[in-house]
Amino acid sequence: MNADLSLFLSLKDTSETTCVFQQTSPPTETRAGRQNRIQNGCRKAMHPASGSDDNLCGRAGPWESAMPAKGPLQSVQVFGRKKTATAVAHCKRGNGLIKVNGRPLEMIEPRTLQYKLLEPVLLLGKERFAGVDIRVRVKGGGHVAQIYAIRQSISKALVAYYQKYVDEASKKEIKDILIQYDRTLLVADPRRCESKKFGGPGARARYQKSYR
Repeated sequence: MNADLSLFLSLKDTSETTCVFQQTSPPTETRAGRQNRIQNGCRKAMHPASGSDDNLCGRAGPWESAMPAKGPLQSVQVFGRKKTATAVAHCKRGNGLIKVNGRPLEMIEPRTLQYKLLEPVLLLGKERFAGVDIRVRVKGGGHVAQIYAIRQSISKALVAYYQKYVDEASKKEIKDILIQYDRTLLVADPRRCESKKFGGPGARARYQKSYR
């Protein structure tokens, strides 16, 4: 009798252990279920929900919150022309830097024409150029034509910047000073060399001829 009771208790303990093991074991995952789980995880990573903890990409880091917000870039781009020379000036807020093809104005050749190049700065004063940076790219033409194209692009860049970002009164004052001194500082010179014609050494001159 005691032997039968002990056998029954041992079988009962074994069955309970088996049931507990069966309950705690994870369910087997099918191949299709695993693929669906992977696809759902990729979809969440690509399109995280806003406001959730999974939205790691949309959450700003401490370095991003410490950086100041950048305002819109204040810049204008104009061009100046003389004959076949073209100068493109890019003017933005800065510290009074003026460069032509990466070089300061004092290093532009030829030296004899540097005064013509510096005329906008000498007329308007350095204080008007103190708050802007002007970078000029020039190509085409000869030395003289490039100098005139550069000075025109610098003058037009300052006028355009003051008109767009400062005020109309300051822009009008600058424009009047430049026009009163030399109109070609703001207006391109349309004159071109007239072509040579046959029957003479130049455009108008004719070869000498004898009537007798």
